[in-house]
This record gives sequence, structure tokens and C-alpha cells, in this order.
Amino acid sequence: MSESRLTLDVWAEFKLLVEQLEEDVHKNAAKGNLSAGVRVRKSVRKLRALGAELIKATLAGDEARKSEKAAKAE
Repeated sequence: MSESRLTLDVWAEFKLLVEQLEEDVHKNAAKGNLSAGVRVRKSVRKLRALGAELIKATLAGDEARKSEKAAKAE
């Protein structure tokens, strides 16, 4: 169960960052706010890292479930 908890925690952090990023994207695109553009680029790098972490967490959860299923079948 810890894998699923980890996956949900990473997903929650990912969604929160996207919500925060949206405001800065609008500030940069609509108003030309340069500082918002810097924050957007920094946040996108963080999103990429979180995306990789999310992939690892989901793969670990899938592998754990596969091994549990295989153990039960034997």
C-alpha cells in the first residue's frame, strides 16, 4: 500500500504545481510580466522531475501488485 500512497502524494504535488503555474503563465503571456516567465520555466523543470517521480512510483506499484498476484497463484 505504500506505493499507492506515494503515487497519490506525488500526483497531489503535481496537480498543485500545475495550478500555481497557471497563474504565472497568464501573467507572463497576457501582461508581459518577466518575473512570472522565470517562475514558469522553473516550475516546468520541477514538473518534469515530478513526472519522472510519478512514473517511477506507478511502475513500482505495478510491479508490487504483479509479484503479489504471482505469489497468490502459486
